[in-house]
Amino acid sequence: MSYPKDADKILKAFMLKASRYESTEMILLARKWQVVSTHLEGLIAKLAEKPILSADQLFKSEIYKDFLITSNLQVNLFNSYALKTVTKGQGVFAQIGLDITQQSLIGVKFYKININAVNNMIGLASDGSPLSQLFMRAYPESMERLTNTLINATALGYNPEKTARLLAQDMNSNLTRALRIARTEQMNVLRETSIMQMQQSGVCKGWVRIEQSDACDDCAEENGKEYDFNESFDSHPNCRGAALPNI
Repeated sequence: MSYPKDADKILKAFMLKASRYESTEMILLARKWQVVSTHLEGLIAKLAEKPILSADQLFKSEIYKDFLITSNLQVNLFNSYALKTVTKGQGVFAQIGLDITQQSLIGVKFYKININAVNNMIGLASDGSPLSQLFMRAYPESMERLTNTLINATALGYNPEKTARLLAQDMNSNLTRALRIARTEQMNVLRETSIMQMQQSGVCKGWVRIEQSDACDDCAEENGKEYDFNESFDSHPNCRGAALPNI
């Protein structure tokens, strides 16, 4: 493993910066979702009070129809906000990714790229699809869970209070998904821009994978391993791994 002596310290400092930005972002997303929850509380309570024997009966219910209209509007507003927030975060993390590599190579002459060279990553998911598609998939999945919860709650004889709590959890999965998208896709951009700068520098032969102390077992096993530029950074949702130059 070969990279500048102070690179670990530099990486930790920038990862702390990324973590602090992310923490603020999580709070903003959670507050925005609270607005959605407040709008839906009354309708969820009404749904929970009405025994539902089948999906067909549920779909014909006026309360359910009202809930669909209101929840679709509110979730779309939330998704629009979340998309803008995460896209902005991708730009911030892209700059952090460049800074990690560029400051790790201080004292070495290399070709330095700027943020404009990586802007094409912004707004995209790690699989290359538009980031908006990830948010759009959340609502149909949560509604399917909510429908099943209503039917099962009746079959199991749950009281309205317990049913309402379970329905709220189903809807809150939209927030959980948004937070996961933020953490995953922003870190992906950070890693990609960092490795791109290494490759374009002309002084690196590859990159070294660096994992956080709380990494999962699979990622922890990769810590310190060297990779060529033709090898991708294998990650998972919420992965916190990063890369340092191998020179």
